[in-house]
Amino acid sequence: MKKFKDIHYKIKHTKPNKFGIYEKAKKLFGVNFEDGIIFTIGNKIYCKEDLPDHLIVHESTHIQQQREMGVEKWWNQYFACAEFRFIQEAIAYKRQYRYFNENCEDKGKVLLLLKHCAKCLSGSMYGNLCSFKKACEVIKDK
Repeated sequence: MKKFKDIHYKIKHTKPNKFGIYEKAKKLFGVNFEDGIIFTIGNKIYCKEDLPDHLIVHESTHIQQQREMGVEKWWNQYFACAEFRFIQEAIAYKRQYRYFNENCEDKGKVLLLLKHCAKCLSGSMYGNLCSFKKACEVIKDK
C-alpha cells in the first residue's frame, strides 16, 4: 500500500473486476484497458502503467469521493448521472492541473496538460459532457 499525502492506495496492473465496472464503462463509453484507461475503485487504482504524481492526485480525488459516498453507490451514480460524473471528474481534473501547475516550471508543459485534461473531460471517455472550451475553463477555475 502506497501513500500520497493522506491517501493510501494500491496500484494494480490488471483490469478491474469489481461490481462489473469495467464492463459497464466499456459498454457505455467504449473505453479499453489496453488503451491506458484508469479506474479507481476504493483505494485501488487499476492501470497498465505506473502513474506520475499529477495522475495520482487525480485518482486520489476519486478515492476520497468514493470513501465519502461509498464505492458502489459512487460508481452507480457515476454511470447513471452525467451531471454527477461531470462534477466528480471536474474536481479531479482541477486538482490534477493545480498540482501540476504548482510543481512544473515549464509553462508549455502546463498548457499541454491543461489541453490534454480538457480533451479528456470533454471527450467520449466520459460521455461528451461539455465542450473543450468549457472543460478548459472549468479545469482552470480556482
